[in-house]
Amino acid sequence: MNKKVILFFGAMLLVSGCAGLADYDIDLPGNYSIIRTSGHEITIAPKTDIGWGPAVVPTEIIKAGWNKNM
Repeated sequence: MNKKVILFFGAMLLVSGCAGLADYDIDLPGNYSIIRTSGHEITIAPKTDIGWGPAVVPTEIIKAGWNKNM
């Protein structure tokens, strides 16, 4: 029983303690992306050959929408 409890808490620490697991990027039209680098760092930035350029829209993007005409 003790081994199961230790394994459970060890697994929870491993999963919750890894930085960057929830980071993502979403492609937008016009060679831009929504980039999440932390819980409060969600920006829209242009793509470059080596990554992304400076943020066009500053941190904490809450919602973005577009259609096929953009």
